[in-house]
Amino acid sequence: MPFLEKICSSKHEIAMVLTKPDMHQGRGKLLLPNPVKELSLKLGLNYVESADFNENVYDAISGIDFDYLVVVSFGKIIPDVILKIAGERTINVHPSILPRHRGPSPITTAILKGDKKTGVTFTKIKKKFDTGDIYLTLEFAISQKDNKDTLEDKIIRLSSPLLVSLLDILENHDLKTVPQSKRGVSYTRIFTKNDFKIDWTRPSSEITNKVRAFSSEPGCFTIWKGKVLKILSAESVACRQHCLKNGHRLKCGQVLKADSDGLIVKCMDKPEAPGNDKDLFIQILELKPEGKKRMSYIDFINGYRIKTGEIFE
Repeated sequence: MPFLEKICSSKHEIAMVLTKPDMHQGRGKLLLPNPVKELSLKLGLNYVESADFNENVYDAISGIDFDYLVVVSFGKIIPDVILKIAGERTINVHPSILPRHRGPSPITTAILKGDKKTGVTFTKIKKKFDTGDIYLTLEFAISQKDNKDTLEDKIIRLSSPLLVSLLDILENHDLKTVPQSKRGVSYTRIFTKNDFKIDWTRPSSEITNKVRAFSSEPGCFTIWKGKVLKILSAESVACRQHCLKNGHRLKCGQVLKADSDGLIVKCMDKPEAPGNDKDLFIQILELKPEGKKRMSYIDFINGYRIKTGEIFE
């Protein structure tokens, strides 16, 4: 939506918006309005709703005069008949440094992989996803504090004005594109519920990356006392390995500490160097119990009375 607003506030005009229909969402399967359609109505834009590129869409696109077909987060393969109408006049906005992270989930995947940088690539559109020649690429750092939400906001903030600048250039100049490199090609995928579950036997860096990658929605989760507990914010901390009162060492997923100083959980990590008696643990900062609102770890400890030695499955 910010891309629509940015173009509308520029000298360029939007001939038509193609968006998906309203969808049934949530537990109640309510038919919720499409935000892109709502914004189009607010801005007085001509729009077409379609789940696929049917004959009505073809007639609508072929019946208007336009300079460029711009695609942002549409998630559908553009059929040949539409590409034939647009010819070379296409722009795809993809939130990664192509050819790395082609496909449906580049922002999430970049965080999951522990990438230090990402970017936005403006390409021509080909039938195969994200393989078109490149107009330009913007690169920037991924902060350790970035999660999916903040990184998406950063990408939108930096790339939406750049899209307008690209349109400005293309209005009067023939900008040369370059083919994508054949090196470093990777593809992302659509994630399932199993991907969101935390495996406490994994290293702390992998767990914290997963929490960042899926926060705030859908959110990573663990099971505590038979209930789903979403972990929305966490970090790695170095702690000395302690024994429980019965003399047993902590297992992965067991709580090391649950007090005002932190909610700290054991994971796989071992001391990083000889003579170092500290392991890396997971410190949970924000979480969401099943059916409840998001809360801080201290509110969770006070409200749910979790104790040292309890298990996150």
